Amino acid sequence: MITACLFTAGCTDTIAQEQETNPAETIVFGTPNWPGVTVKTHVVKNILESNGYDVEIMSIADPGLIYTAMAERGDVDVLLGGWLPATQKPYWDKYGDKLELVNINVNETWLGLGVPGYVYDAGIHSIPDLKGNAEKFDGRIVTLEAGNGMTIAAEKSIEAYGLDGFEVQISSTPAMLAEVQRAEGRGDWIVFCAWEPHYMMLDYDIKKLEDPQAFFGNNDDVVYTVTRKDFKDDFPWVYEFLKNFQVSPDVQSVWIGDFSANDDPDDVAKEWIQNNPDLVESWMPETA
Repeated sequence: MITACLFTAGCTDTIAQEQETNPAETIVFGTPNWPGVTVKTHVVKNILESNGYDVEIMSIADPGLIYTAMAERGDVDVLLGGWLPATQKPYWDKYGDKLELVNINVNETWLGLGVPGYVYDAGIHSIPDLKGNAEKFDGRIVTLEAGNGMTIAAEKSIEAYGLDGFEVQISSTPAMLAEVQRAEGRGDWIVFCAWEPHYMMLDYDIKKLEDPQAFFGNNDDVVYTVTRKDFKDDFPWVYEFLKNFQVSPDVQSVWIGDFSANDDPDDVAKEWIQNNPDLVESWMPETA
């Protein structure tokens, strides 16, 4: 019954009854401009719409503004990109009493500096191991945009770990990964910003460098589904669905990769839903 509801215009009586308790209300998802969270939100949007709900996605570049919109104004109902307890700690400290952590939707994350597998095999296992090897890396750590948190962490690492001869090379995700691909093709040494979930961890042989002083964080973040405090009362079926909704880092990495090849996240979401009915079914509340 649920599967039929997912892929047809009709819905189950249970969902229709649920909608009757929330007439004409739209569920608003806030999403920063991050590929993984964007596709993830479109996956959930399509499933909920197939079950009779009206859903809007509000793209807000700064996640702090999403927290504000949920906690202070109620303009946003749900965020599927709550990186906690570390990355978004300031927002949670400020607004946590007005919000709810519903579920962990991705149970593992990582960010830091990475190198190709052959560089790791040659003995570069940590950021301090870069010391004295600037010439092999052409004196550069390839980073992201100026002001990006990872770029700032890389700059701090150079000073703190005494990486004489290194400097950051400002880049962007596509440009950086193009350099990684070229380096791997030639066997050149390169060190760069890396993180997961991301398709780079599937498409390239990337090894993570240890960061003893934790400039890139302790990597104990997981990704939470965050809602406004009273969301459960307004949308109990959706709340139960969100409690069940979880994907592996590999699944989100695939979404990011597919999004990079197709600029329409809704197309990516719909195709993924069609190809993964069992996982979608597993998210459905038992009461439906």
